[in-house]
Amino acid sequence: MPTFPAVMPGDPAAAMFFEHLADADAAALKLCKQSLIILPPVAPRQPPGACRPLSSFGSGAVAASVSLRNLADASGTALKRLIRLGFGLVVGMWYLYGKQNFIVMKMTFLDAATMGDVSFEPFYRFGELTVYQTSTPEEARERVKDVEVLMINKVLVDKQLIDAAPNLKLICIAATGVNNIDVEYAASKGIPVRNVVGYSTDSVAQTTFMHLLSLIGGGPYFDVSVKSGAYSRSGMFTDPNWRWWELAGKTIGIIGMGNIGRKVAQIAEAFGMKVCYFSTSGTGHCTEYPCLDLDELLKVSDVVSIHAPLNERTKDLIGRNELAMMKPTAYLLNAGRGASVVESDLAEAVDDGVIAGAGVDVFVQEPLPESHPYLKMKHPERMRFSPHIAWASVEARERLISMMAENIAKGW
Repeated sequence: MPTFPAVMPGDPAAAMFFEHLADADAAALKLCKQSLIILPPVAPRQPPGACRPLSSFGSGAVAASVSLRNLADASGTALKRLIRLGFGLVVGMWYLYGKQNFIVMKMTFLDAATMGDVSFEPFYRFGELTVYQTSTPEEARERVKDVEVLMINKVLVDKQLIDAAPNLKLICIAATGVNNIDVEYAASKGIPVRNVVGYSTDSVAQTTFMHLLSLIGGGPYFDVSVKSGAYSRSGMFTDPNWRWWELAGKTIGIIGMGNIGRKVAQIAEAFGMKVCYFSTSGTGHCTEYPCLDLDELLKVSDVVSIHAPLNERTKDLIGRNELAMMKPTAYLLNAGRGASVVESDLAEAVDDGVIAGAGVDVFVQEPLPESHPYLKMKHPERMRFSPHIAWASVEARERLISMMAENIAKGW
């Protein structure tokens, strides 16, 4: 779907549009002048059936009568001009804003169940939307045969799927990362891939601190203490049996100082924490906080929080050797990418007391296999898990849909 420039010299469609617009403006002005009615003063009410000469109503009524005759005479010409104006507007809008506003596009969302209860209403203005809750690879290839705009979240968009969609013009992913799309092959076919950036910053940062506060504050233990009746039976006004710490004065080391990393840093400062970071790209562009190498960051931090994209520099970034550098009282948080951490090494380190605990929202394989090391730990109480939901607050999902609609509106 092409998009068009605002002005294209010599284009006949543009000339036609502006010519009709000028004609219509002149006709509208003339019609307004001719149809101006001056209301007469209020006259005494007449008995039913009584007739009065027009002149008895005063000069205002005479003017009204004349204007109505002029209106009738002008209406035929005005109608013709309005028809011409309507045609010109259609041509002009087509020219100025692109065909996407007039063509009924075929759109398909292959794994809408991942979006929860969010409304897809922003997509309806573009045309025909078909929604599938889930799609196997075989189902996906069958469902994209006539699709022009493909929307996915975690469905694999490989060469086979792209080749199964001969009419495909645009791929929109409901995420920031595009690891599940063969972007190079799509580009070779002239198919743009558009992701969404920045929609989940607040959501991910909040989830990061949800895990941290639960770990360092002992929330689950105290909740069970009250609900189980243990507190009621204790005979004391408090429960001092679980040691917990303040965040103030502690150091948080952030791996990846992008939008989310910065937001985490700001919240950490509000708690009185000291902030440092490791640049996974090696640029160290953020000057607000000290940039350390990874080994130093691991050694000095009380909390290490991962917010980096997955690439060749960040895959298996934290393994047995790196965990051994951390303080035994430190916590590791991962709301970035599961593969940035060697999961079996983390489970072992937490069980063995190498570090105090961890909060994890992302996994190498999702959903998490029942045989996973995280689910076989001796000390599960030292871990906090969430099923990859850090991105998915109500507000974040609404922003995501809105920004996907903006991506479609750009055309191709």
